[in-house]
Amino acid sequence: MRFPNSVAQIGWNNPDSLYLSAHVRGDHDYVIRGNLAVFDFVSLNIYSGMLGYTPISEMRNTGGVTSEEIETDEAGNFELTLSAKPQPGNWLRLEPDANQLVIRRLQADWEETEEGDWVILNLTTLGQGSPRPTPERIEAQLRESVRRVRGVRSTLTMAHRMLFQLQLDPNEVPIPARSDKALPMSDPFQATVRAQFRLEEDEALLITVPRVPCRFTNIQLANPWMEAGDYASHQSSLNHRQAHTDEDGKIRYVVSRRDPGVPNWLDTAGYAEGSLFARWTHCDPYPEELTSAVVSLSELRTQLPASTPMVTAEQRAETIARRQAAFSRRMAGG
Repeated sequence: MRFPNSVAQIGWNNPDSLYLSAHVRGDHDYVIRGNLAVFDFVSLNIYSGMLGYTPISEMRNTGGVTSEEIETDEAGNFELTLSAKPQPGNWLRLEPDANQLVIRRLQADWEETEEGDWVILNLTTLGQGSPRPTPERIEAQLRESVRRVRGVRSTLTMAHRMLFQLQLDPNEVPIPARSDKALPMSDPFQATVRAQFRLEEDEALLITVPRVPCRFTNIQLANPWMEAGDYASHQSSLNHRQAHTDEDGKIRYVVSRRDPGVPNWLDTAGYAEGSLFARWTHCDPYPEELTSAVVSLSELRTQLPASTPMVTAEQRAETIARRQAAFSRRMAGG
């Protein structure tokens, strides 16, 4: 299934990732078929537990593989077996506590519409009919749904408290880190930054980071509970194809409530506060420096290189129109 998606958002779901996920069991065998040709980077990860059910301290990544390691044919097609016992070809071990598969297919070009054919088959039950659900099972599933909603709410409320309020001041953006134990279901193949912003209407948060050679990078805004919001109708995210790089090799992102007329504006959609997340995937080297500062919008131009382009209201509207059209195509059916 497509999850997270534009409706069911959770945990800084990536606007540039065409997610696929599936529940799995450690005592079953599976085969996944897909195509890697059009994606910047693909990772497949198996997790134990479930966010909202399982305590964060007990959740873990039980194994993963990336597009850098998967063997394909000339067209980019592949077949990957998931099982407890080793198999020839592309194979990923399933541990006894395996519970969820998450496939992150990173695609920075929003205009690209080709995904290829993707399928997962449970080889253990292939060809068998599923049993008719009993009233007792349906009741149990409804109760589990309520339990998960309450659990996710409590987890993300706690995360806001622990990750931001107790660790970081508003508008404090740390150096990218390669691992974060507080994010048990994040992608292990990347460096990340998380922060919170709090801005007056006439203020901007200026974030400066060097451009480094990576398969994929992006930055996104979200609400305090890590829901990404409407990133089709607001330029609240920018990836390595979309972001402008200055002549000195640095990228300067501008977070603000009002449009400052620069290419790398990150639109808060009028909200005064929220969260921020940035990713650097499969880099050599990973970024080792980052600066951030709150400046007034009236003085923003003095903090940017003279060569920074201007963006008119008409140009911004055209950008949003392209985002909306591309997003509609990418999320069709999901």
